[in-house]
Amino acid sequence: MPYEPMKILVVAAVIVVASVSILATGTSPVPATAATAAPPRDPLAYQLSWHAGDEDVNGKTMYGTELMRLMPYKGKLYASTSLWTESDPSIPKACQLLVLDSPDGKWKLLHQFPARNLRLTCLQSVIFTTDGAGNKTKPVEMLLAAPDQIRAGAVEVYSLDDNTGTLVAMKLGTSTSAYSDIRAIGWHHDAVTGTDYVFAGSATLGLYRGVYDARATGRITWQASEYTVNAGVYSPAGERVMGFATCNGVLYASTSKHILKRTDGDFPSWTSVKDYPDEIAASGIRGLTAVPNPEGGGQVLLYNCRGSGKQTCVRRLDPANGYAHYDLGMAMRNEGKLDLAGEHFAAAVRLTPTNFNLLYNPAEMHCSLGEVLLAKAREKEAAEVLTRAVSLDSRNARAHYYLALAQAAQGMVEQPLQHYGIACSLQPAVDTVPELHFLLSVNLARAGQTQAALKSAGKALDLAKARGDTNLAGIITARMEDYRQKPKSN
Repeated sequence: MPYEPMKILVVAAVIVVASVSILATGTSPVPATAATAAPPRDPLAYQLSWHAGDEDVNGKTMYGTELMRLMPYKGKLYASTSLWTESDPSIPKACQLLVLDSPDGKWKLLHQFPARNLRLTCLQSVIFTTDGAGNKTKPVEMLLAAPDQIRAGAVEVYSLDDNTGTLVAMKLGTSTSAYSDIRAIGWHHDAVTGTDYVFAGSATLGLYRGVYDARATGRITWQASEYTVNAGVYSPAGERVMGFATCNGVLYASTSKHILKRTDGDFPSWTSVKDYPDEIAASGIRGLTAVPNPEGGGQVLLYNCRGSGKQTCVRRLDPANGYAHYDLGMAMRNEGKLDLAGEHFAAAVRLTPTNFNLLYNPAEMHCSLGEVLLAKAREKEAAEVLTRAVSLDSRNARAHYYLALAQAAQGMVEQPLQHYGIACSLQPAVDTVPELHFLLSVNLARAGQTQAALKSAGKALDLAKARGDTNLAGIITARMEDYRQKPKSN
């Protein structure tokens, strides 16, 4: 299977080497006399630093068909390798961790993984500033590594012991799958709990969370999996966790098909903010990175994926763009995903509270949020949002209409009748919801206004039949019989 994304990693690796002076591979100029003066040195000239099959200073052979990651850490450069596509049967298909101590030094084999580990898929440095309880600590920088695994068993992340120069294995859990990998490790400061967390993304265990603990093996206590992905790397529905990025203080993760957002707190949750159902597990959404917003203000997310057009390209997602959240909310509502729709509508309202333009009306944004809250039986919150919609646009029939529904759902009579009247005077065709009239009939009957209740129930029955809702029509008909048996009033 082609592995084109490695080209991106190689380019990124070159950028790292070129931008960190201690990692440069050029030689220092040699003092020369005027007669033997050498031509000026090209500051961008590169020399071969490492070649697969080289022996290190200890005579150990360094193998690799791919260089997975380059990671600067405490003045040294570390590299993770892969032997996934090795064809020589005499060479063990087992990945390695390499280290370069200085620009003029030689690469050394730091750790040889066993044959069950084809690729050292993840290499990442993190800095903890708190312990697991959120107490401030002196900053602790750690280098973490995670290989793939071609058999069932313990899923492990390794931390580098800076004193001994060895890797210490930390078990996250046990996988029953014949193949598992950790493709991404990320760090995040929880804004609610005040705790620094490290996350490891496993295809079989999900988004696993850990905290700094100086007494624990590897100095990390791995706590729990916060989110589970669809396992099965090469199945149509399978997914892998491909990356983490903190954008505007919020942690995001990319899987093969989704971009997920974490809600911080003692009971954290993950929700999808962007879906790419046409992506496949073996490629997925790669390179998730937070960069400054080119339009000013905050950060945006960049990533690489195929999308619905089957064309792979770099894409941008602006989590602080209220209009984008509104569009996503509409898409989620149309798919019946009301929880996600409500989150996006709430973000749209928060980010663009009063900004009118030709395509987006803040009153309509509030209406959309109010409707979702009503569908979730959160009538009081819906009434507050829809009251705001009316204040933004007093001639918005939809805002008045659904505010009447939210008020009727709370047992009111006069207020919903008032907003209902305004809505119909502005746009008679807005009157399509039988539940509004049914609730009004119940409230009127409770207030002793039987005739008015019958009239509202009759309107509800007509709308229920027009909608083809025979179940609701039956309920309304039975309630009307109850009303007729009560003493007449008003």
